[in-house]
Amino acid sequence: MPEDGLLLAAPSLTAGVALTLPLYVPPGPALAPYVAYFVLVDLQAHGNQLPASPFPMLFFHGQPHGIRYQEDGLGPFLPQAMLSGPTLRSRRSQSIQADWMLAVAFHAGQISRLFDIQADLLTDQLLPLEGVLGVAQTALWLEALCEAKGALERLLVLQDRLIAQLELRFAQQRLSPLDQLGARALNQPLLQLARDCGWSLRQFERRFQQQFGLAPERYRQLARFTRVLGLLMQQRGHGPTLAQLAQAAGYADQAHFTRDFSQFCGTTPGRFRQQLAQDPAFWAFRMPSTQTQDIMNRVRFHRHQA
Repeated sequence: MPEDGLLLAAPSLTAGVALTLPLYVPPGPALAPYVAYFVLVDLQAHGNQLPASPFPMLFFHGQPHGIRYQEDGLGPFLPQAMLSGPTLRSRRSQSIQADWMLAVAFHAGQISRLFDIQADLLTDQLLPLEGVLGVAQTALWLEALCEAKGALERLLVLQDRLIAQLELRFAQQRLSPLDQLGARALNQPLLQLARDCGWSLRQFERRFQQQFGLAPERYRQLARFTRVLGLLMQQRGHGPTLAQLAQAAGYADQAHFTRDFSQFCGTTPGRFRQQLAQDPAFWAFRMPSTQTQDIMNRVRFHRHQA
């Protein structure tokens, strides 16, 4: 376990701070190798659309019957605490009433460092957290989050729980050669990656899918979409044309880009730019980066006391 167990501490910010949510917040140093970001959300009573993603996620929301899955129509209520694996298509849900939600996006291949589950068992799935942590532990996590006073205090509570979970799991694990793969390495031929790991190609593909939840080529396809989506989210309608983005991301042509984008986002790139500005269901695609930086500038780090 890293000796430097740090977490965000902002007791002065947990009350009386006006936040424009959703707010994307990076983790403290102890969780940074495993967690990509936290999302603090103030849900309203309307639809929610999430893109396909290579990142496993952990979701909590405030009401047991607050969100319903939505496809052709309204489906079952979603668990109040749930794990989501890598997803290959966009998903919609319906918030029944105004509520809070807190989500954690894990780096690809890292969810098993905190929870006893392989990523491939979560692919395109929503799993109640109690199926992994147990009913009693999940209830304790939810109780602590629901008792927190405000969005930032919930963030501190959850980060503290995740660090404790990491400490609990750390002694039981071995590092995998796949943990050493950087984003650039995934552009290399699969046979070379397999040799670098000391495995046959078949072993590499099988173990990659177990840890990342996706076959290597499928992961590459989704990672490319995620990079382009991030650029569109930051641009808010400005910047390079869609054709220029497609070329820069390595798509064969704009038609290839549009097919991938429509599959993974549930809408075309051109229509996405309109929905980003106008459709309340697309809140997850709006990143208030300047506010995030302002919050982070006021948050101090302190050493975590186990």
